[in-house]
Amino acid sequence: MDFKVNDDALEDSLVKIERVRAWTPRVISKLENSIRTANDEDLFRVNPLQWAQEKNVDSHEAIDLFLHGAKLGLFNMEWNVICPCCGKITQSLRDLHSVKSQINCSVCFRNDQATLDDYVQISFTLSPSIRSLRFHHPESLSLEDYCFKYLFERSTRFGEGGKWTHEEFIGMLTKHFSTFSPDEKITIEMEAGHGILFCNDLYSQNSFAFLVDETPATEVQTLAIRLTEAGFEVPLPEIQPGELRIAHKLMTGIFYPLHPGKVVLEFEQVSTSKAALIVWGASLDEVRETPDAGFVPNLTAKRLFTCQTFHDLFRAEVFQESQGFGVKDVTILFTDLKSSTQLYQQIGDLNAFALVREHYGVLNKAIVNQHGVVVKTIGDAIMATFNQPVE
Repeated sequence: MDFKVNDDALEDSLVKIERVRAWTPRVISKLENSIRTANDEDLFRVNPLQWAQEKNVDSHEAIDLFLHGAKLGLFNMEWNVICPCCGKITQSLRDLHSVKSQINCSVCFRNDQATLDDYVQISFTLSPSIRSLRFHHPESLSLEDYCFKYLFERSTRFGEGGKWTHEEFIGMLTKHFSTFSPDEKITIEMEAGHGILFCNDLYSQNSFAFLVDETPATEVQTLAIRLTEAGFEVPLPEIQPGELRIAHKLMTGIFYPLHPGKVVLEFEQVSTSKAALIVWGASLDEVRETPDAGFVPNLTAKRLFTCQTFHDLFRAEVFQESQGFGVKDVTILFTDLKSSTQLYQQIGDLNAFALVREHYGVLNKAIVNQHGVVVKTIGDAIMATFNQPVE
């Protein structure tokens, strides 16, 4: 299929990227071929590690390639914070300074702290100045594309060994999923069991949930629910404080009480905007026992922070001081010159300083060759970080 590409802008960017360093043969041509021939989906939130695997390119070189592409305007670099429970992208931002460490998911109500090792991921979307993608205009996407390819991280896997895709997992739990137009009414009948029943408008991010207790209802529970500009109106008292902890999982949102048995939910749309109504549920045992979501290998913030190219190109990218992100592990190297004071005394300041500078060059080259990054120098010492201890 032929896609409309801005040839002049693409050629200009690729020539500039080609000049920044010595690339292995055909890397630039592989990137150009992807931009010209790949589907829109494959150029939206590109995972450099997956691209490298598909194109038989070294992963470190692929990361450098996309970073230089982002610096030159070929790609938009996005910082995505992923919900560990359902895989929803709770934040997708162009600059690191705006990213917040707290995850508050409007779909599954998970409340957690983002860790740099897995739940803060970096992706690259082709710039609209190079080629227009349908994902540049999320309001025009189909319901399925918006939900499973835009709102949620596509590589999310669920269950032991990642046996279910996101679409498969949500499909098993879903009671209803459709667009919901102004003035429309939708009636959903179901059997509610002990657990949680979530009701979401995926477009507006408005949501609430029913906590279904263990006391069976004596009759059919019929509820008339209105979706307004301000959110859902449910004719029940809210459960306070709106916080629920199940095993290690903290959930925060708007909860209402419900009993097991037959339930009829009569939704009425009285807002002026189209909604995407999804009703889905899980037993408390499923919530308690289901492990957190997993992903195919992604470019995480932890790995990016141990990339020298990122530090060279994006020195201004820093977290807000108030945001405390978790990190599970990082490898840190400290070096020091033994008897450096004696060295200065024996051969003189100028000669010693020249040797110290030479030793910095040796260490810098060794660190970069092992895919580490020099964080800072301290006197005649170096502090560096690596993604893996073996490096």
